[in-house]
Amino acid sequence: MRAALGPAGRRTDWLERRDRFTDPDIETRAMPEPLAVLKGTLDMLVLNALTWQPMHGFALTRWLEARSGRRLALEDAALYQALYRMEKRGLVEAEWGVSEQNRRARYYRITAAGESELARQKAWWLRYADTVTALVSEMPGAAEP
Repeated sequence: MRAALGPAGRRTDWLERRDRFTDPDIETRAMPEPLAVLKGTLDMLVLNALTWQPMHGFALTRWLEARSGRRLALEDAALYQALYRMEKRGLVEAEWGVSEQNRRARYYRITAAGESELARQKAWWLRYADTVTALVSEMPGAAEP
């Protein structure tokens, strides 16, 4: 558990531990259940992350979790399968390097083909999300378009 800094710059991790012992529901109230990554969106998320910089698998997971506010449930196995699949398709390239922990790791970077595929997938996703949002936002009895 990371120590958070309170308003006066003091550690508040002891408060979190205390609350867990005195309030059994704090875990469910503090953070909702992570959302499953929808089928077909993981490749787009990974390609988008790689537009920022080349990353190894663990760094990709951390980046996606941080950017999503830990709202997505990412499976390591699914991430690596996506990376291997995209490497075979020429959407990413990999090379061996050394991680921040001084360990050998495969670093992935997006290719030109990957950038084209990302643009295609993003356009489709945005159109799809807008359509679904419009459908679920309609109120019964509203005027037909």
